[in-house]
Order: sequence, then C-alpha cells, then structure tokens
Amino acid sequence: MLNLYIIPIASICTVFGLALYVYAGRKHAKHIYTYIIISWLFIPIFPLVFILVNFPGSTTSGNLLNFQITGAFASYVLLWYAGVRLTLKGVRIDQLNAQIADLEEKCTYVEVINKITKGAAPQYLREINTYFYRIQKTKNKSIALITGDLANIKKIDIWVNSENTNMQMARFGETSISSIIRYLGAKKNPQTQMVIEDTIADQLRKKLDGISEVAPATVVVTDSGELKETNGVQKIFHVASVHGLPLSGYKPISRIQDCVKNCLEKTDVLKKEENITCRTILFSLMGTGTAKGNLDDIVLKLINAAITYLEQNKNTTCLSTVYFLAYTDRDLAACKKVLLESDKVEYLKR
Repeated sequence: MLNLYIIPIASICTVFGLALYVYAGRKHAKHIYTYIIISWLFIPIFPLVFILVNFPGSTTSGNLLNFQITGAFASYVLLWYAGVRLTLKGVRIDQLNAQIADLEEKCTYVEVINKITKGAAPQYLREINTYFYRIQKTKNKSIALITGDLANIKKIDIWVNSENTNMQMARFGETSISSIIRYLGAKKNPQTQMVIEDTIADQLRKKLDGISEVAPATVVVTDSGELKETNGVQKIFHVASVHGLPLSGYKPISRIQDCVKNCLEKTDVLKKEENITCRTILFSLMGTGTAKGNLDDIVLKLINAAITYLEQNKNTTCLSTVYFLAYTDRDLAACKKVLLESDKVEYLKR
C-alpha cells in the first residue's frame, strides 16, 4: 500500500527537479550553477525509488570525501553527484561556445570596419536573414535584425517610414525607404506596373489636412495600400526623423531615439483605441541614409530605445518583436556590435 504513495511522490519530485532545471536555464543564467545543484537533489528520486521498489535486493556502495557510503543513500548520492558533474560540464561547454560565437561576431565587425576604412564600399545584403536577441527581463520580447531587399520582407505588421518634418514622401525614382514604401503601397497597372493610384502618399496628405510641418519624432499612421496583400503589412508609421536645413540638406533630429519610442507607443495606442493588434514592427536605421548621420551613434540610440520600451512595458505592450533593417554588411556589423555588448539581451540561435 505504501508503494502506491511513494512512486507518485517520487515522480512529482523528479518532475519538479527537471522543471527547476529548465526554468533556471531560461530565467536565471547568472545563478545556473546553484539551480543545477538544487534541481539534481530532486531529479534522482524517482529512478532511485523505482529501483528499490522493483529490485529491493540491489545495493550500492562507494566513497565520498573519505566516507564509506552504502545502500539507498549511496545510490542517491552517486546519482546526484554524477548528474551535477556532467550537467555542469555541459553548461561550461555551452558558455565557452557562446563566448566563441561572441568573439567571432566581434571579429566580423572589426573586419568590416577595416575594409571600409581602407576604402572598400559597404556590401549590400541581398539575402533575407534574421537574427533574434531575446530581452532577458521579459518572457517573449525580442529585438531582431533582418537583412535583404525590403520588397521581399513579409509578415511584419508595421513598417516605419523614416520621413522629414514636412512629411513629404520621396519620389518614385529614388532609392530611399520612403520611395520604396510609396511605390510598393501604390496601386499599379497590372500590365505596365505604372502607378495609377498613389495610395499611401495621398492618405498621408489627407491626414495632415494642410499642415506643412510637424514636430520632430511625430508619428502619422496610414494604411499600407497594396503592401497589405503583397507583404502582409497592416499599417505604415510615418515618423519625422530628419529635418531640412537651408543650403545644408537633411539632418537627423537631435533625439532620434524618440522616433522609436513614439512608434512603439503608437502601436499600443492602436490596440487600445482601435482594437488593432500589431505584434511586430520594422524600423530602418533612420537618419543614416541621405541625412548622413553617424551610423554607430544612431544604431546605439535606436536599439537601446527599443530595448528600454519593451522592458518597461513588458506586461502591457502588444508588441513581441522589434525589427531593424540592415541593408549592408556595415549596417549589420554596427547593429550586432550594440547587441553583443549589451547585458540586456541574449542571442537566440534558430
């Protein structure tokens, strides 16, 4: 009769130990060694009880710290010791592999910078690749870097259009993000692919209602036009990230990080006021194109603003992933450098 209770209790203990180990690996990397030792106090209980119940004549003996141990206690201690030792070895190997990966990424950054310093042009990244970094203080929030042609990027709910304070979208013949979004969202003649309805730009003008200039970091929301069908984009956020100066051209606004913060806030406003749930959003590296802002400085501000928002609103925001578009190897290297040096994120291999 006693066996009916012992085995279920032992099973619960082992399951608890395994759960504790998994939980520690995900949430408490800094204290992983302590959690491993504690979890292995519970993990051996079920196999030990199972052996004793079904094979009552079995015995184990051994030496530990100059003490002779025998019987069930010896079996338990040996299982615990072997489990802890092997697991800690595995953890250490994982840590060393992670350090090697970090060093390889940093070497890549240095190689790219050296090439560009010597006069080599940044290389455009044509292939779609995504790199995810989990924010450690959250359950399911992440920063992602994505490469490739914007026209081929699918299933991200919001695209952010880096715009000037006049909210004037770039002409179709240009290569800026604004021009690409304008063209991809426009309705086109199926035979000639010529624009017959300037959908996004027209809606943006209507939203402004005659206003010729907005404050820096202002966000104006429009529909995505044809991008909804072709790329799965729900909304376009036009954010005033650069401003024009007479005889000087466009320059990034002084607090470029506010563009990220305001766009993320606007996403949650859409959820609250219009019941539109968007879980993913895509930013370009605003202010680093025609505005010629310092890439490393701007990337640091943009990514840190996204991390801070997701940390501070982890229990309320509808967002799960904030994407940053890296067009070139130089862009990607700058973004990876910021994330590798941050103690707030961890790289997720997929």
